[in-house]
Amino acid sequence: MIEQVSNSLMFLAHFTVSSVAGTGLTITCTIYKASDGSTVVSAQAATEIGGGLYKYELASGSVGTADEYVAVFNEAAATADQQDIPALWVVGRAGVENLDAAASSLATAAALATHDGKLDTVDTNVDAILADTAAMQPLVDVAISTRAASGTITVSAPVDASTNALTITRGDDYLEAEGRELGFSSADWPDLTGATAIVLSLRKRAANTGRGSTLWATVAHRAAGLVVGSGTQTVEFEPDATDTADLEPGGAAGIYDVQATLASGSIVTLVTGSITVIEDQTRA
Repeated sequence: MIEQVSNSLMFLAHFTVSSVAGTGLTITCTIYKASDGSTVVSAQAATEIGGGLYKYELASGSVGTADEYVAVFNEAAATADQQDIPALWVVGRAGVENLDAAASSLATAAALATHDGKLDTVDTNVDAILADTAAMQPLVDVAISTRAASGTITVSAPVDASTNALTITRGDDYLEAEGRELGFSSADWPDLTGATAIVLSLRKRAANTGRGSTLWATVAHRAAGLVVGSGTQTVEFEPDATDTADLEPGGAAGIYDVQATLASGSIVTLVTGSITVIEDQTRA
């Protein structure tokens, strides 16, 4: 049996005489500590309970340390079938010493309900985050932030912000009035105020190299879409069917960049990326 330190211990032993309950016997009890064999009490009178059962209670003051307390009940007159019967208490072992809180000090149902309510709030917030994540699909006609030649930029269709790739259908117009312009914005560019030229260049990629070999088209910026100065600056381009007519279809067939000639005369590349050209079916 298991008990805490500083609690009394009730030892029990059952005696028989000629295989039946041994009543009226004179029984003594000696108790030892198993760790070192020391005697806690010696030859103390045991009390008869009945039916051959005897008890001895070791006072709490004698249970001062964690140990195995071993009692030996003895019937010295040799009347019993077995003169010595052991009994054991394990004290302060296996964490039992920590089981000392009154039941009234444990969490009440109301307190648990409060914590449960907080968990419900967490669950609700997580569900909302997951719902928002599911809704955030990469739409090509929505502005998306990315990195390019000069810091963080924001682009609009048909530029894919995840790869900075431009997808163009050969012979199509990309006009602002129809929401198809190529727009780029950034707060990381140098000041474009007074820039003498801002140009989008479309080039065919040279075989097995990263360099452009053939200029497909150059497009000047749309003046009405230009925002310059401090903070976020914006440049826009409207390639038309003439600009895109000579593009050669193929995945990652070309490269592009946006360059600005600043008021100081310096040339700065604002954006770079690859071009995928989609073949139209109305032209040879």
